[in-house]
Amino acid sequence: MKPISRPNASVVGLVLLFSSLLHVAASLLVSSGHVVADTARLRANASRTLLCTFPGREHFSHEIQIYVAGNVRSLVFDSSDEATQTFVKCKGPLPQICMPRPGAGGLLPSCEHLSCVCDRDGSELFSIYTRGMMDQVLPICTHSKSLKVLSVGLGAGALPQFISEHCPKGTSVESVEYDPRVIEAATQFFGFHIQPGVNEVENSEGGAALRARVPRGRRYDIILVDCFSADDDVPASCRDEAFARAAQSILRPGGKVIQHIWAQQLADALKTYKQTFGIDAVTSVPMRWKVNYLIVAEFKQ
Repeated sequence: MKPISRPNASVVGLVLLFSSLLHVAASLLVSSGHVVADTARLRANASRTLLCTFPGREHFSHEIQIYVAGNVRSLVFDSSDEATQTFVKCKGPLPQICMPRPGAGGLLPSCEHLSCVCDRDGSELFSIYTRGMMDQVLPICTHSKSLKVLSVGLGAGALPQFISEHCPKGTSVESVEYDPRVIEAATQFFGFHIQPGVNEVENSEGGAALRARVPRGRRYDIILVDCFSADDDVPASCRDEAFARAAQSILRPGGKVIQHIWAQQLADALKTYKQTFGIDAVTSVPMRWKVNYLIVAEFKQ
């Protein structure tokens, strides 16, 4: 009987090494879009220039600041840190009219008297948590012909605009934003387009807006919650029992609430959602470094 030839050990080692390198390369290709977005965001944060500010108004004493870095723009509350900034990349170079120009006494102009058109680059989301939210949304939206989304907290409008552009025709997004200056910022500087029946926004407090929808019989497939106060935490009205119950009441069967929250507020919010939706219907998804999380609660009947 002819003996079976065995491969040389060094050859086996080379094959295994090559296989491992292919696996790593494939992983890098999958995540390359996210790496590019993260790198661009970090560069923009390091080289940003303050363009203008929205001064405080009645009930909103803090400033809102608009920064530019190239044509990447960010929205910042004066009491917040890097983690709560909203980044949006606009196509092409920054228009000349949008170049920061200090006024009299070196003061920057008020954003209320300035507008800088943005042709939003909708190919990628810049924030890690918004990409995490879309990871939950896309499997639902790709199989729906009439997806209805409620978004509590507008920011620069990145998520609602992305959903409108990437989910099938027939998708409608309703956003709720408490601070009217945020709505102005989104439309004037970040390429957020209001379109009746497709991409709408309501100036209202988040918890009150959910409760007001219960008796109207409005039902949604997805409720996104990115609701933060000027003190950089999730207010009780966007995470208490009344909020969770209202959210469940306006979800269609199989619908989901997806909420962005800080790690230090996670335990209490998880407890509330589990008491409302059921223990098996609620999970938490850690974001990078576990500084913030997504809570995902599904309405199961």
